[in-house]
Amino acid sequence: YQIQLNLQKVGVMEQELNLLAEELEQKEQELDEKNAELDQKEQEIDATYEQYKQRMRAMYMAGETSALEMLFEADSFADFLTNIEMMKAITAHDTELLDTLDTQKKSITNQKTQVERVKAEISEQQEQVSASKAELQQTNKDLQAAYEESKTAMQDIELEKEQFEANLEAK
Repeated sequence: YQIQLNLQKVGVMEQELNLLAEELEQKEQELDEKNAELDQKEQEIDATYEQYKQRMRAMYMAGETSALEMLFEADSFADFLTNIEMMKAITAHDTELLDTLDTQKKSITNQKTQVERVKAEISEQQEQVSASKAELQQTNKDLQAAYEESKTAMQDIELEKEQFEANLEAK
């Protein structure tokens, strides 16, 4: 009876172990995907930062132009307004570039947090797999011990049967 219970327990434990292994594989695939996304986001940040550096370099090379200088350099009031609009557009582009960089940095921080979470889940899953394997090994040992005990009991019964038959013949 104990052997049958242990066999059932082994079957259930093997199913649980298989499920844990499948979940672990899924988590590892998720981690691979998150790492790929993280690499892509880092490349996007590098590209945006490179654009920003080029823009700052261009501004430095061109020198700082004030609105007053633009007023004096303008040939007409319309030319002055055009120059002001260009300055606004450049400033808006610079602000947009900085906003994009900030958004990308926040996104990459979030992505790194998700990667760490998945890594922690994988670690926990691996611990569960190890614990289940250890429990399965112990159950198999218990099963083997119960089988040996049953075998010994059967041998004892066979020996008693032989003695009983010998005693019957002796009478």
